[in-house]
Amino acid sequence: MNFDAEFFRCFLKHASTEIQKNERLLTDLDSEIGDSDFGVNISRGFRALDKDLNSNEIWKLLDEAGKTIMEEASGTFGTLFGSMLVAMGRISKGKKELTINELKRMFEEAIKTVEELGGAKRGQKTFLDVLYPFTENLEEKGQVETVLNRALKAAEEGMNSTKNMVATIGRASYYGENSRGHLDPGAVAMYLILKGIKDCLK
Repeated sequence: MNFDAEFFRCFLKHASTEIQKNERLLTDLDSEIGDSDFGVNISRGFRALDKDLNSNEIWKLLDEAGKTIMEEASGTFGTLFGSMLVAMGRISKGKKELTINELKRMFEEAIKTVEELGGAKRGQKTFLDVLYPFTENLEEKGQVETVLNRALKAAEEGMNSTKNMVATIGRASYYGENSRGHLDPGAVAMYLILKGIKDCLK
């Protein structure tokens, strides 16, 4: 199976639903090691996205979605996630469909963009701890559904692993050792964004 514009539209719609549905959870998590406004901020960005998913070109769909989230979702996550979508769009420019290997390449570019803009690395209690294992498991081995399920399981494990980490970057780093024992809100949000991807297979 290949991934077309309809797949990415479905992916973004599912992501929007999950983020808005879990706004309170994300805010509660942020209240433990942040500013208590995380869920509200990113939910606002995704609500704005709902009316902006009309393009039938993959790159344009992702580019417009990324820019909308950067404009509407205040805070670091909105900037980084929006930039990530724009970077993914660049990889897909001129293509009507993508293979699983090209999908992996898109997420690799997303990781590179986030690291360059945000200065974070894997293991610092951020959403990269979800994005890395997800991307690493996008291998062309077996059915696409099986591959995505494996990648999502790895992403979920990555999300849960942040609970035992000490934050060394971002607002949570102000809590030092006290940040251990709490899930990273950004990691939870990234998992919620990714989890619906398997439901978009035709």
